[in-house]
Amino acid sequence: MKLDIELLESRIAANTFISDIIYIPEVNSTNDYSKNFRHKDNVLIVTDNQVTGKGRYGRYWESEPEKNLTFTIKKNFNIEPDDIQSVNFFFTNFTLSGINEYLKSEQVFIKEGELELKWPNDILLRKKKLSGFLIESDILEGNFFIGCGINVNQKEFNKEFSYKTTSLSNTFAREFDRTRLLIKIIEVINDNLYLFENQEFEEIFKQWMGNFNMIGKEIVFTDEKNFLGKAKITDIHRDGGLQILINNELKVIYSGDIRILYQN
Repeated sequence: MKLDIELLESRIAANTFISDIIYIPEVNSTNDYSKNFRHKDNVLIVTDNQVTGKGRYGRYWESEPEKNLTFTIKKNFNIEPDDIQSVNFFFTNFTLSGINEYLKSEQVFIKEGELELKWPNDILLRKKKLSGFLIESDILEGNFFIGCGINVNQKEFNKEFSYKTTSLSNTFAREFDRTRLLIKIIEVINDNLYLFENQEFEEIFKQWMGNFNMIGKEIVFTDEKNFLGKAKITDIHRDGGLQILINNELKVIYSGDIRILYQN
């Protein structure tokens, strides 16, 4: 079933920070398309079929037509370079909160910690990937392009990733209304935008950390040279740095440095 654009416009454009909703039945990438709106603020670009969606490291984001949510929010933020990571913390955390609130409205209740954040910008459900983000920016102009994919009603995934990927439908054995899920996510984001307006970046980080359960966990990772290593996560820094203990030495690494393959 296609997204209900009339319902989106009546609930989102009229009552939240979103001023324009751009619906495209099919598009290569909502992030790429959103860059046509560099001179506009608070634009939501959404599609029923993202053909060549991309994640971090240029990886392909798999999504069946009319099964998942694939969208980009184009928003301006006037923030200092040191606070840019707060955009990632904010949107990943409050998207998680929006998913949780939507599930409650559907009488689907999950245990604390079953919906969690994975560094740097994924959402996990029962330890499997439910959602991923690709956040791009034009710092000089203050433009941010916040791309998000959420697995909603897709049942099957590429065999290479199926063991670590899930959807709401696979987890709870039922179909979900993608339109109402997107509405709830935007409403939750809208209700918390005051944190940015008041530059409460420490609070944004604190709330993100409240849904991050990887401190003390062992990870297996790879880097750009295909080095395979093991480490323990000991902390997260507010600039997005991941502090790890490797070979009895503390190091701080960033999202472009490694890719986490497994966490224990």
